[in-house]
Amino acid sequence: MNKKNFIKINFHKNKIYIKDLFIFSRYLQFHGEEWKTYFMKKYNYFTKIIDLKRDCKNIKKSFGKSAKNQINRAKKLPIKCGIYDLEQNFKFYKYFIDRFAKNKNRNFLSYDENLNNDLKKVITFAKYENQTIVFHTYTVDYESKTAILLHSASKIREKNIQNDKKLKRVIGYANRYLHYWDMCYFKKMGFKKYDIGGYAVDTEDEELKKINIFKNDFRGIMIDKSHYESYPLYFSRKIYHILKRKSV
Repeated sequence: MNKKNFIKINFHKNKIYIKDLFIFSRYLQFHGEEWKTYFMKKYNYFTKIIDLKRDCKNIKKSFGKSAKNQINRAKKLPIKCGIYDLEQNFKFYKYFIDRFAKNKNRNFLSYDENLNNDLKKVITFAKYENQTIVFHTYTVDYESKTAILLHSASKIREKNIQNDKKLKRVIGYANRYLHYWDMCYFKKMGFKKYDIGGYAVDTEDEELKKINIFKNDFRGIMIDKSHYESYPLYFSRKIYHILKRKSV
């Protein structure tokens, strides 16, 4: 429950409780088949799922040519990947993610943390010459054995890196390599699915088109994981915005 906003947040569930139809509730990334969804407001959300039941070699073999080439190049460089201890150094992680968000005109990490503060997080990193250059943030669903990407951030948009073509290439290699490393890590941990973190279907946004091209290189199967909102919450927000406009 998001106590601050009195909204019950349900993440990555496959069942909707009847009582949630009558209170302020949201189901984010719902992945079940329920008649109750017809009584909630739907917000389209799609993603791609990569099958982790195969061995790592076959997972990589299924990738597109560009992803495979860049992963191979990354392996020849002094790039180290691993699990980040969030409790040991949360401040650096938050600073890194927020700088990336600022450079892309996105909401800061604090916003998403408030929304998903009850989610179990797994943070992975890639370092080059002892410098952290990429972070990936995941939440995990043990029931469906799915690792779900929440954030991907790198130093590629930092001003001091814009003119360093070599380092920009290295960051690109490291980002793809870290995705592959993550898949193999989660596979070892017993997970069966890797969620690439959303896909902008039929987008006209040029930035999102580039992200889609990046994600397409990892292949995967497109699935519907739409968000649902209870009608009491939906209509209360509508009324609030109408009253707010009238008061201006």
